[in-house]
Amino acid sequence: MKLKNLFIILTVLVIIAIVLLNLIIFYPSPQERNTIKIGAILPLSGPTSIWGESIKNGMEIAKQELALEGINIEIIYEDSKGDAKEGVSAYQNLRLKNVDIIVTALSRVSIPLISLSDEDKIPLIMTLTSAKAVSEQSPYAFRFYADEKGYADAHLDNFETGDYNTMGLLYLNDDYGVSVAEHIKNKVKEKHIQIIAEENYNPGTTDFRAELSKIKSENPEMIMFVDGAPIEAINIVKQYKELNIEIQLYEASTVLSYESTREQTPSEGIYTSVFPFFIDNIGLKFKERYKEEYNLEPSFGAPFGYDIVMLVGKATNGKKVNGKQIADNILNLKTIDSLNGELEIKPDGEINPILFSAKIVDGKLVRLE
Repeated sequence: MKLKNLFIILTVLVIIAIVLLNLIIFYPSPQERNTIKIGAILPLSGPTSIWGESIKNGMEIAKQELALEGINIEIIYEDSKGDAKEGVSAYQNLRLKNVDIIVTALSRVSIPLISLSDEDKIPLIMTLTSAKAVSEQSPYAFRFYADEKGYADAHLDNFETGDYNTMGLLYLNDDYGVSVAEHIKNKVKEKHIQIIAEENYNPGTTDFRAELSKIKSENPEMIMFVDGAPIEAINIVKQYKELNIEIQLYEASTVLSYESTREQTPSEGIYTSVFPFFIDNIGLKFKERYKEEYNLEPSFGAPFGYDIVMLVGKATNGKKVNGKQIADNILNLKTIDSLNGELEIKPDGEINPILFSAKIVDGKLVRLE
């Protein structure tokens, strides 16, 4: 009889232990239940990894700051390698991990994910993405970056009629590069500037001599180029110098606004586009914190990584809500005080900081007023 009772007691204890174990596994603590899970699809290897790492670093700083406010953020990183197929695979991995929001970088990676996030009702926040009309494709899509107009308008809006009559155009042949180039073509018509030489190149190109030589042979009064990675900017400028091209060069991108890129190429006298973070007296605490944490100066991806996580913190206040509520909450904020100044959150999901034209003088950026 005693043995039987002992067996019953042990059986009950085993059942209780199993129930408790399942409660621990399947029913997280209140803190875990209110932890916002962000899936980040970033180029952490390959030619654009410098941007992915800087976004990641900025995100981590914001995560730490929000934790001090009692807002718990978990970030799961996936490497897109700057490739669209890798990006889709990364998205599927994150979807299985039940993330609340997905952050992506680069146009060619972000665009294929818009329809997927729309179908799954997961908010998608894109940065370093300047292809045309991305956020308007879904109520769950947001762009926290300059659109295709910003890079070129930073320069072209400073041109007076007659400053230039002809130009050459060199651009990256992907969603981003084509979108920016199309805007340039439309905009220069307003300025009565004729494009007399036009060349493009594929992602991964490192030798631009043929394209630059063709443009040089047409002798335009200025050349504008659209690049997407440090190696592209470095080689375009080096080979432009090697070919003894004495035509004013404008970068319709921000790659040369990063000091380490300028240090690797003879960029004196070239114009680039630059965000306020790098040329205005803002974001000083973040810059100090970044340098202390990583022993590096932040590249232009870092403030966007930081701002996106802070945006998520403000939109959720650390409380679990569904994808539609998160998207609605972001729009309802109306504005965000970012590291590039106060920005409007537009009804179509666009959050676009302004860009300035700056000339590289003695290795420094001198902003055009």
